[in-house]
Amino acid sequence: MRREMLLLENQLPFIVLEGLFEIASPLNDSLTEPPIPFNDFVTPYLTLSFEVQPLSSVKGKHALDSLRNVYLLPSEQYETSSLAPLIFIPCAAHLFESGVVFKKSSSKDRFKITFRDGVIEIPTIEAK
Repeated sequence: MRREMLLLENQLPFIVLEGLFEIASPLNDSLTEPPIPFNDFVTPYLTLSFEVQPLSSVKGKHALDSLRNVYLLPSEQYETSSLAPLIFIPCAAHLFESGVVFKKSSSKDRFKITFRDGVIEIPTIEAK
């Protein structure tokens, strides 16, 4: 289901999804528990395999936008971080054609990408 939610062609604005969610789970006095908030309903389907900022704290226009925003450092955190300036890196196809070997890294830190002796190690990102 996560893969389907993240396909570009399946993106619906959150405002539409929230409206549908409210219609599907109307407030009812006979409910023993209050209905769960929409964001709490969607978040488990977008769970990541490594630590990032909480998805529930991220604003987005649709599911894919929210997931993208999870991967971005908050601007104030980037400004005060010790990260090197961003540089252009060729796409994976060009790197592969140039002889670069790709390996899965065991690191859970999404920024821990290493390049040594023609081998690039990248943390795995899973969409279940």
